[in-house]
Amino acid sequence: MALLAAMNDLDLDGWLRGLFSAGISGGASAITGGFVVGSLDPEHYNFAAGKFYILIGSLFLANAVVSMAKFLQGQPLPGVKQIEHTIQSTTPPARKGAPEVVETIKETRTEPMVAIVSAGDEKAK
Repeated sequence: MALLAAMNDLDLDGWLRGLFSAGISGGASAITGGFVVGSLDPEHYNFAAGKFYILIGSLFLANAVVSMAKFLQGQPLPGVKQIEHTIQSTTPPARKGAPEVVETIKETRTEPMVAIVSAGDEKAK
């Protein structure tokens, strides 16, 4: 149960988005490579040939995997969620017709993950 509570502290959504976007951007560069090959060898790789689309799909997949591996090298696990807390307070006008003053305080902090306690540690307490 403690493991599930600790999972809620991780920024899994942001990590998965980063992994997915790395794959898309890496694969998108492969489409350019497909067009270059098609322009250099139009006899075998033209828009009407099935080999052209197999080439682009293969290049897309290979470049997507490489880009995703690079992303995982830099960020192998999801990070801890960043919490933003915003407080707005209003100051009543000093005189009638004066504008209301709104003060905004923005605080960003990292929430620590809940410690996972093993069964042996609970017995020691």
